Amino acid sequence: VIYTSGSTGKPKGVQVSHANLLNLVGWHVATYALTAADRCTQVARSAFDASVWEIWPPLSVGAALVIAPQDTLLLAPALIGWLSEVKASVSFLPTPLAEMVLADAECANLGLRALLTGGDRLHRVGGEGARFALLNHYGPTECTVVATAGPAVMGAGGSAPSIGRPISNTRVYVLDARMQPVPIGIPGELYIGGVSVARGYLDRSDLTAERFVPDPFSGAVGSRLYRTGDVCRWLVDGNVEYVGRADNQVKMRGFRIELGEIESVLRSHADVMDAVVLAREDVAGVKRLVGYVVSTGGREVSSASLRTHLRSSLPEYMVPSAFVLLEALPLTSNGKVDRKALPAPEAGERSEDYVAPRSAVEEGIASIWCEILRLETVSVFDNFFDLGGHSLLATQVISRIRNTFQVEIAMRSLFESPTVAGLAEQTRLAYEADVAPSPPLTRISIGGPLPLSFAQQSLWFAHRLDPLDSAYNVSCVLRVRGELSISALRETIAGLVARHEILRTIYVEEDSRPTQVISASVDVPLTVVDIHGDDATDCEARARQLAAQEIQLPFDLHCGPVLRTTLYRLSPSDHLLALVLHHIACDGWSVGLIMNEIEERYEATVNGSPSALPALAVQYKDYAIWQREWEKSMGEHFSYWQIKLDGAPEIAKLPMDRLRPRIQNMQGASVSAMLNTDMTSALRSIARREGATLFMVLLACFKALLHCVVGEEDVVVGTDVAGRNRLELESLVGCFVNHIVLRTDLAGNPSFEELIGRVRHVTLEGYAHQDAPFNRLVEILRPDRDPGLTPLFQVLFVLQNTPPPVSQNRSVSIDLEDTETCASKYELGLFFAENDDGTLQGHWLYRTELFDARTVRQMAEQFEEIISRVILKPDIRLADLKSDMLAADAARRNAQQQRRDAANYSRFQRVKPRLQTAAGSSLEDDR
Repeated sequence: VIYTSGSTGKPKGVQVSHANLLNLVGWHVATYALTAADRCTQVARSAFDASVWEIWPPLSVGAALVIAPQDTLLLAPALIGWLSEVKASVSFLPTPLAEMVLADAECANLGLRALLTGGDRLHRVGGEGARFALLNHYGPTECTVVATAGPAVMGAGGSAPSIGRPISNTRVYVLDARMQPVPIGIPGELYIGGVSVARGYLDRSDLTAERFVPDPFSGAVGSRLYRTGDVCRWLVDGNVEYVGRADNQVKMRGFRIELGEIESVLRSHADVMDAVVLAREDVAGVKRLVGYVVSTGGREVSSASLRTHLRSSLPEYMVPSAFVLLEALPLTSNGKVDRKALPAPEAGERSEDYVAPRSAVEEGIASIWCEILRLETVSVFDNFFDLGGHSLLATQVISRIRNTFQVEIAMRSLFESPTVAGLAEQTRLAYEADVAPSPPLTRISIGGPLPLSFAQQSLWFAHRLDPLDSAYNVSCVLRVRGELSISALRETIAGLVARHEILRTIYVEEDSRPTQVISASVDVPLTVVDIHGDDATDCEARARQLAAQEIQLPFDLHCGPVLRTTLYRLSPSDHLLALVLHHIACDGWSVGLIMNEIEERYEATVNGSPSALPALAVQYKDYAIWQREWEKSMGEHFSYWQIKLDGAPEIAKLPMDRLRPRIQNMQGASVSAMLNTDMTSALRSIARREGATLFMVLLACFKALLHCVVGEEDVVVGTDVAGRNRLELESLVGCFVNHIVLRTDLAGNPSFEELIGRVRHVTLEGYAHQDAPFNRLVEILRPDRDPGLTPLFQVLFVLQNTPPPVSQNRSVSIDLEDTETCASKYELGLFFAENDDGTLQGHWLYRTELFDARTVRQMAEQFEEIISRVILKPDIRLADLKSDMLAADAARRNAQQQRRDAANYSRFQRVKPRLQTAAGSSLEDDR
């Protein structure tokens, strides 16, 4: 029995039979032609499997076995001197010791016939002028030390030597996840079969069953394969190349990274003798790559030099964020690198905490980040998403890069290269490739009818079908505290309308086509309603009731205006200001703009000073014309959606309480839900580890829920995108919001981490093609139109992270109040908004003719249950997630029934005396 720690560190006893050992001894003696004249060495301690290989082959032929003093293993000169002194002819040295000897010029004078090595990846052969053969070996304890062997020759392009071919009576297979052979050159897991496979683990039947599996390629009864957990690939010459440990792959920011690949590139640096790379998580939830470097001859190696060298061969996400320079890598007692002993970067970090921009491009991008993220400075190696970035802010970064550098880069570039340095490189590559930006958006002067944007056209058609419908009213109620000047407020609203043409626009038909007509001026009256009463609470309730009625009133788009304002006066220093706009002139982003402008303009008016608001570069009509022109060159976007949505389910399966009517109304209600700070923080940590955004992780949870409650694997959910991916549009009131359809395949029982990866991929693709107008896409795809269904998707998921209103110290304070939504444009929608205290406020919006409130509340509880599960175990699989969710549902229903039973029994006890009197006898059975 030979004990091995493996990758877990917990010792496992491997049961190696005499027959296993006999095969190893026979192969070794024959291959290396051992005779009684040979002098062989034992370097490994007898507790390690390599000692079996060192001891038994020499002794079986009467050769001398010389045991190495432990102090000779510390330095190459001492080890080389000892090998010469004992006149060793065949010696095995673990890979780190062999590389140490090969790097020393004196190794050429060794009288060895063969130097054998193994136990770790061999990176260089060295030993120029050496007279001995260098042989590389590979094998786990579970397969009796050696499974493959071959001459150590550097591979093509300087790649590491192969691990050779299988030894006698041994078979190796490179298989995929389904245990199917993979083609030459394709990585897969290495499986070993043959007479060298050990019996299994001592008293560990569970682990034996996991690692020693039935051999599907052998006709022998009971034959087994050992799963090594190592990733390898076949080479065209029949040798096997070691790629790395399957558990030495890490996933950061959504990318699977092979640490050995980074180590290999580091070792190719002229001043680096050896290197190890780890993925460390010294701060909870923040994982980063750290490189440990041993320089050649004790030379100084700068972090900048290492970064530059790595970037010449690797993408930005594979470049470590910190480097530690060591005199030597720590080794375990059997000569392997002791990764657990590597120090945290703080103990000797070679990288700087702050690196200033080193070029004009980096300086420009750093400035953009500071503006977007509201920071004073950023290092060129800071991570955008660790600094608080998300997809909407990423859109703003991309639009500013377009304006500043006149190049077009995809949003995916920021996810793949989330540092200033990485994004600067992407910008440089786009500039060299001459990737031209989309057509410029400028102010246009044209005569005749003005077209509507695609979003406006859709809203106009909806309005024409039902002019009395208020479902597309957008409202906000502002709480105004302080001594309010009514005249200054009226002037403020007039200035707002004068600044934005869209608020002075009406919509008429010309030749059966809708057109915009912009008036030079429009009077938007401010209605003032005094609410009188002794009780302040009653006054506010009355004001909110009146505001709710005002919000439900329809607009006349033909006559206008598209904005109504009402001020409810609760007291001389307390007011509610209700603003109601039609969606054709406004979106969620616009609400924040309007609030900021009201605050700015009102303060300027009461102070008698001019407004500090800059002039608008373009107006909404310019955008509508530009969009119509650009639509002609959107073929690539439309083609993507046609392919992506081909065969997608057109009707969502939902746990509805009633059948869909032929024509649905939009009468809706909502159920509130709150995710606390601990939950939100944990979800953000998962997002950072997976290279995703909070939106993507929440959407993965939502899609997991839909899968669990209805069992569908092809899940289609819609989401809103701001549509303001150009700098000129960020300060413009109007309807820019667009929809994209996120279709995710949940087949194959993926883990939640895998699901995040799928959602991330689909979302980034969707963002890349977000400019395709949704209603134009519907016209092209031409789905079966059902008046009771919204086309392409019926379920909406939104994380509302539009720029919040910026409140400042003013003569009055203005705050946005919550308003209840009574219309649901989709059958089911989940909306989240981030609060200042770190919580997430959720609203489940649903159509009341389809769902009961209790059904939606149950879905909200199930959603929280899923979040709780994935926080505890992010690698949980969907089937297990569903089982856990159903079990939690059953427990919850049981607890509710127990509470109802207890309440009923309590009520029964209260009426029991009266029942006894009425019955004229005692009630023996309380039941």
